[in-house]
Amino acid sequence: MPYTGQYTSSTDDRRRLVIPAEIRSVFMQRSPYPGFWAVPDIFKSTPYLLCYDIAYFEKDKKLINKRQTEFCKIDSQGRTVLKEWLETIAHIREQAVIAASDDCETFEIWNPESFKETHEKTALEKIVAAARRIIRV
Repeated sequence: MPYTGQYTSSTDDRRRLVIPAEIRSVFMQRSPYPGFWAVPDIFKSTPYLLCYDIAYFEKDKKLINKRQTEFCKIDSQGRTVLKEWLETIAHIREQAVIAASDDCETFEIWNPESFKETHEKTALEKIVAAARRIIRV
């Protein structure tokens, strides 16, 4: 079952972030462990957290050695506490966007403004590229 959609989630005063039920249901089907691995993606101009369920992470154990990772446990209410260093890198504060990755095999956690800016720019670049192909025809 692939990850799909994008969701806005809030953090509470204890820094707990609610992971949407649609996202939780996918990784709970793939793994008996209530949680995921978060890996900061600092290679883009706007950092975000790339999140792997246990089953996906087990397929590519090289990820453990190549990047700083953090296992994020999910409580019975569907919340996780992101470590402060992850929040700082991804600029997560009161809200976050949780979205399926392009490959639908992983999901991402973004600062809402960064998500909007990055994805609007990407959409505009795709439109411009399509228009250039049409004009050349």
